[in-house]
Amino acid sequence: MQMTAANDMPVSSAAAAAAAAASSDPFGVRPAGEPARGIITHPDGEVSNIPPTMLADQFGMAGLVTYLRTVDNPSIVSLALGYDLTTLGLNLNLSERHLYTSFGGPWADNPIRPHELDVKLTNYKVNPENVSSPRSYCTVPDDYLTNAQIREKLPPVKLNKLSEDVLFYLFYNCPGEVYQLAAACEL
Repeated sequence: MQMTAANDMPVSSAAAAAAAAASSDPFGVRPAGEPARGIITHPDGEVSNIPPTMLADQFGMAGLVTYLRTVDNPSIVSLALGYDLTTLGLNLNLSERHLYTSFGGPWADNPIRPHELDVKLTNYKVNPENVSSPRSYCTVPDDYLTNAQIREKLPPVKLNKLSEDVLFYLFYNCPGEVYQLAAACEL
């Protein structure tokens, strides 16, 4: 697909798609014989007559048109527009929003565990509906919040050097974590 701007500069494919959308008459009515104004999309895929004042990247008007066109494609609409968090079971109407106590992320089955947090849980009220959760009644001392301090200092785990009993321990005691998958692959 050959694309050139009004000043014969190449245009990115995202901008070209946006330019193609912008080139069509929004109402589908143009008098016969009237030359097309603005961005022109040719049948062979070439996009021309892009004004030099329009940015040829994802932040310009062509990028905005591309962004708005994603609403028509359900397979990629979540990438552009995101998800409605209330559909994931999150109550965002609460006065205190401690999402980390009940939501570990879109792919997590469980909330984040206290040792994985990089903040101290203080002044947290007990949730009577979820007393079984350890975060509903505990605070984590500063000594245990080591995730941020040692994250970059630890060497990668070499699972091929671990014995089978350690691999089974990792598999059964780290559900839903990368270690469980890695131990399963190693076993």
